[in-house]
Amino acid sequence: IKEALHESARHLGSNYDEQFRNWLTESESRAQTLETALRATAHEDATRAFQNLEQSCKQCHAKYRN
Repeated sequence: IKEALHESARHLGSNYDEQFRNWLTESESRAQTLETALRATAHEDATRAFQNLEQSCKQCHAKYRN
């Protein structure tokens, strides 16, 4: 997930606003937090990180995609 978000940011066109770019960067960070928790087998932390990432995806998709 983190890599896909990173590559999306890298290939953005100039037609995306600053809020979109910020949300994408935040989502990449949240994906990193999820990955770290999963690698550490910290189940509660991973669940919380997944929920945070899911919420940021829903927020962005509601404004920019759906």
